[in-house]
Formats: sequence, C-alpha cells, structure tokens
Amino acid sequence: MSPEELLAKAADEMSRTGQHKGTYYNSGKAMQQSQAPVCAYGAMARAATDGKWADYAQLGAGLAPGSLEAYALVNQAARLLAKTINADLMAAIEDPFGIVTRHNDDLRTSQEDMILAFKKAAAHD
Repeated sequence: MSPEELLAKAADEMSRTGQHKGTYYNSGKAMQQSQAPVCAYGAMARAATDGKWADYAQLGAGLAPGSLEAYALVNQAARLLAKTINADLMAAIEDPFGIVTRHNDDLRTSQEDMILAFKKAAAHD
C-alpha cells in the first residue's frame, strides 16, 4: 500500500467510526479498538493494519508481525498529511507527529476538517 492509499483509507476509518481527540482511540466508546473513534494517527494505524491496531505507539514497539512495516508506512503518510495541514511549519521543523496531533486535537478542527485533510494529502492537493 502506498502512503496515499493509506491516507484515503484513514479518511474512511475516521468517517466510519468518528474522530477522537487526545489519544489514539477512545476506548471508553467501544470495547474493541476496531470500532472506537480515532485520532488522526489512530485512523492511519488502523488503516495500515486492516483494522487490527489503532494504537500508533504499539505499532512502533513491534508487538506483532508486520507492525514495524505498518509503523513505517504511517510515518510516510504522516509526512504528507503534515505538509497538507501546514507546509510552512513542516518545512521549518519537520515534525509530522506534532503538526498532525495538534491539528487533530485542536477544538476548532472537526471530524470533517480532518477527513478533508486526509483526502487532500492522498491526492497531493
């Protein structure tokens, strides 16, 4: 899967389950990670693992076969997403995690805003 394909799938994931702010997924809303509302990184993690994982940090820990590859793919996609959200800031500090999480967690950023950012990054608009 390409980073662009992952971003399109992440948009679908957030559209399907809803947006969450503050953590990768809202464990209080659903018993299973696969059904819980997700943040931007949670949506990308879930998209990269066909719905198995919503916790980006766990991907990076290499806890399951293929998780490190999924983690690398999420990081590639996050760079595209961060450039879409704020190209100037991304060029200056090159911190996709900070840019993406601040944007997702901002109270002014709606679920629709985040889905649109995923779609624009997937299309390189």
